[in-house]
Amino acid sequence: MTAGPAPTGPIRWDLVSPAQLGTLLDAVPEPDLWFLPELLECAGKVVARSADADLYFVGRSPDSIFDLLSGALAATTWRDRCHRLILSLWSDPDALTPAQVTQFRSNLSHLGITPHGLARRQRPVAFVDLVYGGRTYENLFYLLRRWISEERAAWSVIRTKVRFIGITARTKTSPNTWCWYQAAPWATAYGRSPEGRAGLAAAITGEPTMRQPWVRSLVNELRRPITTRQT
Repeated sequence: MTAGPAPTGPIRWDLVSPAQLGTLLDAVPEPDLWFLPELLECAGKVVARSADADLYFVGRSPDSIFDLLSGALAATTWRDRCHRLILSLWSDPDALTPAQVTQFRSNLSHLGITPHGLARRQRPVAFVDLVYGGRTYENLFYLLRRWISEERAAWSVIRTKVRFIGITARTKTSPNTWCWYQAAPWATAYGRSPEGRAGLAAAITGEPTMRQPWVRSLVNELRRPITTRQT
């Protein structure tokens, strides 16, 4: 069997291990976190509405949420739940060359996302992205669905293992509201703080899914103080 191409993607520091940064941020002033309450609320909703899934943050748009959650969840049983999927799919997926499709599949395979892997996994996969018109998600779904068909994997099973979480601008709620489904590296430092973890727990607590056992268990973990040293 011929091995596929190596996964590609931009290099990005692992901010959960700040020692990797060395002195890069020594001269950088502390930023103004004017949007922190909204960021915490958004991150809490992402977790609470994930249906206990592994989270895959698509592209660069949700980086701030990824960083915050990576820090806040680092000392919980959810520490390995957040992943980054470097992907941009605005163009017509049918225009992709065979080499590009192969690279797309290699990148997803590196993250454990394959047709047969999806069919066999216990927890679902939840893709997370900022959404305007849903074009990226539409193309991602199309490419995944085509791959699943070619592999003759069990779509009836896989369709229950894949979710799409869309983050949109808040608007007034009404029956006529249009629905799409019809970025800050320093955020991790705050997420690891007692204030960040407490704020995330409070945001999750306000969600209707709080009655589910997995949500209550995670909130309890976030409320506990971190007693082990994180490297």
